[in-house]
Amino acid sequence: MPASTTVLLFVLVIVTVSVLGNEEARVRARRNLLQCKRQGESCRGFPRCCGTQHCHWEGGYNPLRAGVCSACNGPDQTCQLDSQCCQSLVCHKTALVAVDGACAAKRNKGGACYRDAQCITGYCDISTLGVVRGDTGTCQDTPTK
Repeated sequence: MPASTTVLLFVLVIVTVSVLGNEEARVRARRNLLQCKRQGESCRGFPRCCGTQHCHWEGGYNPLRAGVCSACNGPDQTCQLDSQCCQSLVCHKTALVAVDGACAAKRNKGGACYRDAQCITGYCDISTLGVVRGDTGTCQDTPTK
């Protein structure tokens, strides 16, 4: 076989290996993009964090900034949902339409609320109009009918 054919064959083998290697790397990268994120890994909401973990943004949700996968948020940590708070804590927001709140214990009778889940008694005394206007209700005993 002439030397030029050998060189051409060698170059062809190198290019083929390089292309296949890059394709494998692209497939691996795509697979990693779709796999759930583990605790402590950077996240943006998609793909979701693994298991019962959630994407936590310190300082509040920001679609332009990455969060971190977290098992649960402790007292006074930022939250968007009750399920993000540890144990018996709930996400207390300042209004029904607020995006961010802070994890805290349920409030005692007389405490400020805007929804039933914020109260130990399970009842927030607030009218529908009050919720719409952004008023604050009060944790009360469950009304009897």
